[in-house]
Amino acid sequence: EITFLSSSSANEKFSLCAGVKQGITGVYIDDDGSLNPSGGGKPGYIISSEDKVPPYSTTALCSSMGDGTCAKYCTGDCLRIAKLVLSVHDTKDSKVLSVDKSDPTRPVELKGELRGGNAQQDFWGARHSFQAIALPNRVFQLQVLDKNNQPMWPKVTELVYGAMPSCGSVLKSAELVTPSADQCLELIEQGSFREGVMSTEGWYHSGGGILVEKFEVFGVSLATSPRRGSFINGPVVFLDTRCIARVGDVIEFVSKVGLVDENGGRSALCDPSSHNTVMRCPSASIVIGRSGHKDASYWDFAQVRGNWSLTGWNTISGSIEIDEAMVVADSMAILITRCRKTVRIVINDISVKVRQQDIRCRELIRNGSFQNAGMTGWSLMGESVKSIVKDGVLHLSGRKQWYYGLAQILNPSCFSVGTQLEVHAKLQLVGKEGFVVCEPGRLYLTVDSCPNMSLRIQDQNGTESFFEIGRTVGPYKKEEWNIMYGIFTVTKEMVESKRLLFYINRAWDNININLSSIKMIPATANSFGLRNCSQLIRNADASHENTAFWAVNGASATLSVTYIGVHPYFHFVHRTEWFHSIFQDLDKTCLIAGSVWKLEASIRLSDSVSRESYQCEKQCVTQKCLASIGRCPWFQLTLERPGKKDFVNLWDENLDQWRKQDFNTVVVKSFIIKESLLEYNNIYLAITGPKGGIDMIIDYIKVTRVNMEGAA
Repeated sequence: EITFLSSSSANEKFSLCAGVKQGITGVYIDDDGSLNPSGGGKPGYIISSEDKVPPYSTTALCSSMGDGTCAKYCTGDCLRIAKLVLSVHDTKDSKVLSVDKSDPTRPVELKGELRGGNAQQDFWGARHSFQAIALPNRVFQLQVLDKNNQPMWPKVTELVYGAMPSCGSVLKSAELVTPSADQCLELIEQGSFREGVMSTEGWYHSGGGILVEKFEVFGVSLATSPRRGSFINGPVVFLDTRCIARVGDVIEFVSKVGLVDENGGRSALCDPSSHNTVMRCPSASIVIGRSGHKDASYWDFAQVRGNWSLTGWNTISGSIEIDEAMVVADSMAILITRCRKTVRIVINDISVKVRQQDIRCRELIRNGSFQNAGMTGWSLMGESVKSIVKDGVLHLSGRKQWYYGLAQILNPSCFSVGTQLEVHAKLQLVGKEGFVVCEPGRLYLTVDSCPNMSLRIQDQNGTESFFEIGRTVGPYKKEEWNIMYGIFTVTKEMVESKRLLFYINRAWDNININLSSIKMIPATANSFGLRNCSQLIRNADASHENTAFWAVNGASATLSVTYIGVHPYFHFVHRTEWFHSIFQDLDKTCLIAGSVWKLEASIRLSDSVSRESYQCEKQCVTQKCLASIGRCPWFQLTLERPGKKDFVNLWDENLDQWRKQDFNTVVVKSFIIKESLLEYNNIYLAITGPKGGIDMIIDYIKVTRVNMEGAA
């Protein structure tokens, strides 16, 4: 608010003369009547003396504001400013027309500031033009035309309204006309760079610059400039927002990626398993903008997975489900950033597609509650199997084989590679005499095996493969509802399968299964059992009061949860041999050659008969000692590939004497991953060693990342 002395002359209060001398036109200033030269205080607006009345002002009465003001004061129409802001990215030589929907025969071209220098910039936040028009209380459309006067859709727009004027009724709306998209099959117009394709057109950066350059390892590619000022600097591409039109559809991203040092010479290293350290790899993120709203970000929706190669391309891939904020956004950019600033990011063969999801994809498993639809969507596995649905529970009987059970065909098009999903179910087991129990940790099929959840994947040639996705969670409670749970990552084979079958089976023959609440849902950051490359063991202690993700070796051995006071511990009992162990699979994608890991467990031993604490002998090597006293626990790796199984013993490096009454730390301080280890398909870590008849009470088991050999 500005206050003038009552004795001030008009040109002392207000003057546009300096602007007129500089050639500035198109000035429009709303006034509450304080500057009205008539003295009546009637609200109006001020324009330059060189300007005409705004084109849609049909009842305006204008008069000079006085000598030395170079301005006119107008009353009559009540107008409000509508301003359209366009980016540099694709709007050079464009123009904007305003159309009164009540009289569309007289379009008016918007006037405004054209920042010509910005037209040459490739910084993603640069703005090209600010075009505005004062509009009355009617409905208008704004249309952007390219240099050939054809309708176009800018990659970035921002429609901003001026402040509410003082005069009364105001502009109802000014909507931006959206021409239909030419195609939405591939959203990256220039995604491949080769000899002869050296332009950065269509690409921008979030700081530091970009260029197309030829590299020894990668050939001609798009890259960041030699000096990135921040880890957030990197290539940026804008998507056509018309193609982001339906909530629930999926954006799929894939790009080749590499790193080179600042001089563009040597290929540089990063660690795909490290997300919070300086050695993290580049990732793809989405940033959306919307007029009048704060930008929203979707960080790291696509990442590098597996081992990082220094001698060739790596791949960033991932997908994200379109939400309501994305659908109404005025702009959507993908940033390839978030690695240390001392390296250059190199990319090529970038692709972004939108995959439409069938309405059925809203529930990946249909009718999992069995409430109103009976067996709809489900089929029985086994000719003798019978089913009854009652009160939301499916009762399976007549199972003459362990592999008889329940199945449902899934829609592969509902799945996206790299997505993590949870699977849930409730179950009870019933025998001839009533409820029975099973051993959830029994990985291999036995008479007390528990059911599990799996996928049968048939490829386009008819070849089938099987993938376990969830197990029964222990400890199993005989007459209660028990939980089946798992979390898995969708693979390319699942998405491209000819037939994808979800099924539940594996309880021993002639055991009836009651099932309820079967569902498959997207995992979240808080999902139990997410893979974590900083700590490889899932459910590392008994704080969740269950034994999920652990398996046991030993025909009679079982894993449960016990309590000392109120504190829960894993309790491994009924071991009859020294090699009876608990074990868990390790995520091989985290095990990069050269990475260093620390293995640690806290264990107490007890005699399975007397229940008294037990003291083992760490240096026990003779047969007599092994048979009488027995060694203390150690770690063991089981390595599997087709036709071969190998074992690697990792001996305890804690040389302190075993304390009988206490928990003892078993530790391997520095285990380095060798290339030969990664040749195996499956890698399991076990705790083994005490002689048969000795139980283990386990506080925790951890496998944590120490560092990366050779990392700078």
